[in-house]
Amino acid sequence: MVITKSNTSMVQTFITRLFKEFSMKDLGDLHYFLGVEVQANEKGLFLSQTKYALNLLQRASMIDAKSISTPFVVGQYLSVEGKLFSDPIMFRSHAGALQYLTIIRPNLSFSVERFN
Repeated sequence: MVITKSNTSMVQTFITRLFKEFSMKDLGDLHYFLGVEVQANEKGLFLSQTKYALNLLQRASMIDAKSISTPFVVGQYLSVEGKLFSDPIMFRSHAGALQYLTIIRPNLSFSVERFN
């Protein structure tokens, strides 16, 4: 369970009540949760999936691939011609991981959805 706060005393009261009802462990400040890095600053929380994206690139053997300014070439469509992906399970795994990446990066949604 992730609990954020704007009122420290109210959150502490809530946590105390949770401890009375449930067997729990306080893991302290949140740093990484479900593939999302969390950094606290004076304005609030900064969420990032950099580590997740780099791990995905490494799994796909694309860590050294060159980047482009737009994630998808406009006017270009996928084709059914050509060589099929050799491992359909790996393809589905990468496609799902890309969809999860769009949680923090909605600008990738168009490209990822066209890819699936």
